[in-house]
Amino acid sequence: MVELYVSWVKGLPQDKEALRILRENNLGVEMSNIDGQVEMVKDAGVKFSSHTPGLNLTLNLAKPNFIDVFDNEQGKRLLYVVKNSDAPVVSFHLGYSAEKIYKMANYPNVPDPETIIANRNYLLRIISTRLTILADLFGNFDKQVLIESLDYSRERPVLWEIEPKDGEAAANKELIQKVIREYGTNAGILYVTEPNFIKEVFKKCDYYYSESPIGFLFDVSHVFVSADAKIHNHKFLGVIEDYFQIILNAVGTRTKELHLSVPNDDGKNGYSHYHHKFTPGNYLNDWIIDITKIVFEQTKKFLQIIVLEFNTGLSPTEHVKLMLKQAEYVIKQLNPY
Repeated sequence: MVELYVSWVKGLPQDKEALRILRENNLGVEMSNIDGQVEMVKDAGVKFSSHTPGLNLTLNLAKPNFIDVFDNEQGKRLLYVVKNSDAPVVSFHLGYSAEKIYKMANYPNVPDPETIIANRNYLLRIISTRLTILADLFGNFDKQVLIESLDYSRERPVLWEIEPKDGEAAANKELIQKVIREYGTNAGILYVTEPNFIKEVFKKCDYYYSESPIGFLFDVSHVFVSADAKIHNHKFLGVIEDYFQIILNAVGTRTKELHLSVPNDDGKNGYSHYHHKFTPGNYLNDWIIDITKIVFEQTKKFLQIIVLEFNTGLSPTEHVKLMLKQAEYVIKQLNPY
């Protein structure tokens, strides 16, 4: 049976009405948090799943000494939170092709040029090795590790006006602009969005650690944005639906979780990943729904979780009320009878 989870919103653990709506409608919440808010949600009787737990602690599998994080107090807390999550899976981004990245507000994360990993085989080896260690760690809690591929984007300018002025990106503006000029928008994700690379990661992980196979988190918006950009950049011959089928073929029966949202279309630079809600009748909404139906039909036998991953900008109660309506819409679209 597929369970529905919704996206996190600030202030949720303190909002009793929002928690009541989630609990009474059997909706879980997806969290990256590893702080005390986890217990607040859990104590309210609301299910939670862990996605990139600890955020920056687990965001980049290519980071040096990635596994060392589990040796300190933060790492032990992370393990405790995942152990006590309600979902049977814990998910991570397949990540980046660089040891260090600069987190961007509304632009693909940009790598420090000195840390770019250009050797495909080396990148494949270190990512696969770290995933098998994660599978071992979380397998002790009966949690399957899932990987989610990021989005390959069309070339576009950085909107520096929306970057936090006191953030790391703003402090390294000149370096970031130089990296983008030399390597392009997708400088930080060499190889990792390629269907064959993803397939090879699974194969290598199975070789290292066959007891708990790595699964896949299929983010429909990520794949849609990647397909459009690769077609636009002449890196893929075919239509967007063809690219989805190639991804589906590459991941086989491993898809255990879906992330659903509608990307952004600014009318100039193609599509970009943004967690828009579904708005029936909008051309892009209907396109994403049609593609989601294709993905669902081919994965529903092994799918465990669907996450409605929306940024709403609403208060917790209004956010949850909207999520409930969106859940009803999604269920009707995927199970019309």
